[in-house]
Amino acid sequence: MFLKNAFFMLLAAGLCACQSQTATERTTDAPTIGEATPTPKDTDITTTTMTQDVTYQRRLVNENYAISVTVQGEENMKDLQIEVLRGGKLVTEFTESIDGQVAGSMTTDLNKNKHPEVLVFVESSGSGSYGLVYGYELTEKGKSPLTLPPLKGDAAEGYMGHDTFKVENGRLLRTFPVYADTDANAKPTGGTRTLTYTLGNDLVFALEKG
Repeated sequence: MFLKNAFFMLLAAGLCACQSQTATERTTDAPTIGEATPTPKDTDITTTTMTQDVTYQRRLVNENYAISVTVQGEENMKDLQIEVLRGGKLVTEFTESIDGQVAGSMTTDLNKNKHPEVLVFVESSGSGSYGLVYGYELTEKGKSPLTLPPLKGDAAEGYMGHDTFKVENGRLLRTFPVYADTDANAKPTGGTRTLTYTLGNDLVFALEKG
């Protein structure tokens, strides 16, 4: 009887040891409390995606204003994004849809009212590469758009695009080749024409005569 009881006691002890070892083996693969579990680098992926299609980026400064100009998009239609800070604080940020490529940007005060303007020069898509100006006057309350009227009359004669813009002596200069009626798109024969614009307090560019 004693031997039988001893046999069963040894058998029970062996079973307990095996169960304990099995439980230990099952739990060693799981992380303990406080152990870091690897996760995918979502931030790195997002950053790469956001910067892949940036085709233009520039930071402009005028007095207390810091202006970031960014263009995103790989096709003809793109998003022009402008962020304006004044004294380090956000004044405004906005997005415009543009059709074409940004040729340049700058900040000015053409109407001399102590409110800076930001000008973005765009070449439209297509063979003509028509010049466009996206302009905004900035204040501590936000922004107001500038208007460049379409060409008409003598100023538009022989015009087929390919504009270039620059600012000189407080005026906006627009230069483009002049085409005769029989000229091919890439071969103008009429020389070039330069138009000079002033900016009034109404934020409309006015063509100077002469």
